[in-house]
Amino acid sequence: MLGVVGVGLLVRLPFVATADFPLNDGGLFVAMARDILSAGYALPATTSYNGGGIPFAYPPLALYLAAALSELLSADLATLLLVLPAAASLLVLAAFLALSRRLLDDPHRSLLAALVFALLPRSYSWLMMGGGLTRSVGLLFALLALRQVPPLLAEGRPAAILAMGAALSLAMLSHLEAALFAICGSLAFWAASGRRRRGLLGIGAAFAAALLIAAPWWATVLTRHGTAPFLAAARTGGWSAVELALVPPRAFEEMSPLVFLAGMLGVAGCAFERRWLLPLWLLATMAANPRSVPTYVTVPWAMLASAGVLGVAVPGLARIGSAPALRRWIERCAVAGVLGSLALADWRLHASGDHALVALTAAEREAMRALAATPPESRVLVISTAAEWPSDPVAEWFPVLAERRSVLTLQGTEWLPDREFSHRRRGYETLKAQGVRSLGDLRAWSEGRWAEPGRRRAREVEFSHLYLARGGPGAVDLGRLRAEILRSPDYRVLADSPQATVFARIRP
Repeated sequence: MLGVVGVGLLVRLPFVATADFPLNDGGLFVAMARDILSAGYALPATTSYNGGGIPFAYPPLALYLAAALSELLSADLATLLLVLPAAASLLVLAAFLALSRRLLDDPHRSLLAALVFALLPRSYSWLMMGGGLTRSVGLLFALLALRQVPPLLAEGRPAAILAMGAALSLAMLSHLEAALFAICGSLAFWAASGRRRRGLLGIGAAFAAALLIAAPWWATVLTRHGTAPFLAAARTGGWSAVELALVPPRAFEEMSPLVFLAGMLGVAGCAFERRWLLPLWLLATMAANPRSVPTYVTVPWAMLASAGVLGVAVPGLARIGSAPALRRWIERCAVAGVLGSLALADWRLHASGDHALVALTAAEREAMRALAATPPESRVLVISTAAEWPSDPVAEWFPVLAERRSVLTLQGTEWLPDREFSHRRRGYETLKAQGVRSLGDLRAWSEGRWAEPGRRRAREVEFSHLYLARGGPGAVDLGRLRAEILRSPDYRVLADSPQATVFARIRP
């Protein structure tokens, strides 16, 4: 196990070692952890993030962990959100190895599966970010819950039921998508095991235990806010017909061709041998987690890839000759090819810089703090060079660092009613997809008159100030827009730096 974790550490360490701030996102969680500290560890009713008003409905376990460690160690929360997600992702790797040993009938297959999982870029990239604090802790407990399912189905002992229920409750208290991943995975395990009534009752008892253990959180949220936050969040999960149709290509778009081929061989081998656990688990994962499927699908796919290499490819190639030495040589070459392709993908990811595992620089953070001189009621339109909102650290961290409201930041709005998340997402995508590149475009967009062809118009956006980034992650060119705004009598420059230009809006 230490060797596998060591490989994972070698892959993850360069991203953390070269940063002094959380990777990509995490601003929302810093604000929520501060809210917990301000409330004396009572569960706050709302979070102060981005002007307040967002229900504190997010599963809070990892946030309490960060808050407690911050107070215990006198550590800055931002520093903790750089280190904790990476550390938790290594624990996820250890939990994966423990689960693979239980599911796969060969120690060599479980070891190869763990190495594949350790090296798959998507298995760690979204766990290591600042926002990965909850994702990584949630996945850790989800894997620990799934590890209890095989003995629960085989023996039905109360100890296994309680262990699964406890781990599942901790997944619920960390990240709801991780809990759903564990729930659907356990049902897939049951379906593959023969669908015995006793096993289903045992899983149901574990579900009930998990809900009971997590009740202090969800009952408090329901008492304060009703079901509205949970229903609003559920609408953002990607379960529309259009989004579900895109799940298969999205699931594997970041995977190397050789690993994809190995996994497909594993699917074929399982089907030929009528061993349905891994294929059913794969399908359950794709159906349950459409929004985050590229991350969660790496768990069953790593095991399928191992089965494809050692259970299909190696035996097939070994038929060329019967000599044991030849078989060992073929096995080593196949394993080296798969792991080598993954190592190359990891190296390219880090060397290219074309990834979301980047942190705001000290200069970028200082540029945001320049907004402290603006009135507290300011509504700021933040336009960065990022093309997609999940990989836009400027937009997420702005409300925390500038202490002003960002009118287009999406983080946290999934818990708000009236489809607030969808409205802001449409506004963001309309702004960035083909680009609001001129002052006329910006004026039409803010008034709700500008739309990308084939899309509905975004709603009107009111703002008093404009924060226009001049660099950072992404490739959106804002040079023309900045030049036109500088010449416009409708805007006044408040601050200008190589990182950003801050404008006050004189008149709409």
